[in-house]
Amino acid sequence: MTSNLYSKKTVVVAKSDPADYTTIAEAIKNAQPETIILVKPGIYRESIVIDKSLEILGDGKVSDIVIEATNLNCILMQTDYAIVRGFTLRECTVGVCVPKGKLILENCDLTAYECGIVICDSKANPIIRRCCIHDGQGNGIQIKDNGQGVIEDCDIYGHTYPGVEITKGSNPTIRNCRIYDGKQTGVWITDNGLGTIEDCDIYGNTYRGVDIDTGSSPTIRSCRIYDGKQTGILITNNGSGTIEDCDIYGNTYGGVDIDTGSNPTIRSCRIYDGKQNGIWITDNGLGTIENCDIYGNTYQGIKITKDSTPTIRSCRIYDGKKTGFLITDNGLGTIEDCDIYGNTYPGLAITKGGNPIIRRCRIYDGKQTGVWITDNGLGTIEDCDIYGNTYRGVDIDTGSNPAIHSCRIYDSKKNGIWITDNGLGTIEDCEIYGNTYGGVDIDTGSNPIIRSCRIYDGKQNGISITDNGLGTIEDCDIYGNTYQGVKITQDSSTTIRSCRIYDGKQNGIWITDNGLGTIEDCDIYGNTYQGAKITKGSNPTIRSCRIYDGKQTGILITENGLGTIEDCGIYGNIYPGVGITKGGNPTIRSCRIYDGKKNGIWITDNGLGTIEDCDIYGNTAPGVEITKGSNPTIRSCRIYDGKKPGILITDNGLGTIEDCEIYGNAAPEVEIDKGSNPTFRRCQLENHPFPGSKIEKGRNPFFRLFL
Repeated sequence: MTSNLYSKKTVVVAKSDPADYTTIAEAIKNAQPETIILVKPGIYRESIVIDKSLEILGDGKVSDIVIEATNLNCILMQTDYAIVRGFTLRECTVGVCVPKGKLILENCDLTAYECGIVICDSKANPIIRRCCIHDGQGNGIQIKDNGQGVIEDCDIYGHTYPGVEITKGSNPTIRNCRIYDGKQTGVWITDNGLGTIEDCDIYGNTYRGVDIDTGSSPTIRSCRIYDGKQTGILITNNGSGTIEDCDIYGNTYGGVDIDTGSNPTIRSCRIYDGKQNGIWITDNGLGTIENCDIYGNTYQGIKITKDSTPTIRSCRIYDGKKTGFLITDNGLGTIEDCDIYGNTYPGLAITKGGNPIIRRCRIYDGKQTGVWITDNGLGTIEDCDIYGNTYRGVDIDTGSNPAIHSCRIYDSKKNGIWITDNGLGTIEDCEIYGNTYGGVDIDTGSNPIIRSCRIYDGKQNGISITDNGLGTIEDCDIYGNTYQGVKITQDSSTTIRSCRIYDGKQNGIWITDNGLGTIEDCDIYGNTYQGAKITKGSNPTIRSCRIYDGKQTGILITENGLGTIEDCGIYGNIYPGVGITKGGNPTIRSCRIYDGKKNGIWITDNGLGTIEDCDIYGNTAPGVEITKGSNPTIRSCRIYDGKKPGILITDNGLGTIEDCEIYGNAAPEVEIDKGSNPTFRRCQLENHPFPGSKIEKGRNPFFRLFL
């Protein structure tokens, strides 16, 4: 009843009790505008047309006051304003049809063959409140042809077609409703439909919870969309809209799917515990997704594919059963200021031509790799923190070629960055530190560019290049690593240029097992073992480097190591500046080897080598020491100002020394003893020939033309 019940004219409709009329239609026909029509319990088999301003009120239980209109509308609104309250409408084609006016429909129960309620035309603006619209063979509510209206606190369920359909420019408000257990979609907004849907529960529908398509643009706010048999929300065919502060969870397919040019805004939502992806953007999908929590989904947290270009900003993507983000099949997009953590597979995977921009994200504490770029993946990753992942911080493989700028990659349980299987990429201005394995590993034909990075405090090598690895490493600081600063092995051939490699716990650079490469214009200093070590058939070129202040030898060539060392400054090392041993056979050319705490060059244990046009001076032990069967060629060198003899050949040492100047060393300039038998040609010794040389009694080394 209304507050105006006793101030307005009231008539009564009843089937058997004393009443003014026995049919509702008869009461309407005879009523004046503003009349209240009270309808008593009964079954009224009639189709009602409301053509004047009336209040038609059920007087009793809703279930006891029934209107049936087989093959017709139960109620047709044909006036500007009316109120209908407290009826059961059933056995009709359409329960209520509103082509015009403001119908207030309250506390009704509707079941219809085609549609429970139809709102059609821009002149229609009803209020539908506290109704139960259910089990129809068509839609629950259809709003079309620019229709409007407010639908609130209703239960809409069990329909064969969508529970609510909004189409052709219609713009209703749907508030505090339950839309559930439909045989198709819960809410379908199509053909430029609009609308505001807020604080609703949409659940258990056989198709999607919500479909938005063909240019439609609703606002969906503070809703719960869950337990659907397909996707929670599908935005397709250039759909858009704003979805904010919603909980979307437990759906059988994705939480949200965006495709075919659709461009929604999804803001401050929780999308979780889905049986597939949290969000899937495909087929040129767009969209802005911001400040959302996406977690616990069975597939990817977010999947971007097929030329889609969303913007994803300030989201938390975590605790997924697979990957946090997957960008694949030429997917694009911008992902910025997101936290990606605790996912079972990689936090972020880029594959098959995917090429996103990832900016200012935190990717951490994953169960596998932080970022995985594979199968020709691309992408730009900048100013991100990638840390604490169980596998590598970053994996790049199978032809992938990302750009990684200004990132911090640290505290991984394995490598900081692993580039494998012909991986490429440009990595620049990054901090890579504190990882359990290598800072950077490059293998199996991979060829990245690593530029202006700081690679430090790793638990193993700073950089390891192995299995035919390539790469260009330039202007990097590599320091404080537990193993080698750089290790090159197994036919790998990298270029290392203008780097600082220092304060390592083992060697600065170790080239072994047929390693190759070019190392130029680098500073290698303060390492605990050798500045550079070349072993086992390795043959690098070391050019224009400064190798100094090491705790052991500056450069050690051993175990059949080779190499060309030219135009380098090697100084201030605690052990010899250069050590050649065990069949080592380098070429050392145009170097300055000075101020060492022991020898300038020490050749021992059958060491070989060609040393030419070098300055060897100011060393504490002999400038050159040849011992234990070693047989180098030393040509056109200056050996001077040493604290001990310029050249010491001992313990069956051999060698050819020619065109050298040997002077200013502590006497004698040359000392030969213990069965040694070198050849000297065209050398100049200070105070030639004696006392400039000291030769063991009984030895007869071959001297030719000292002067």
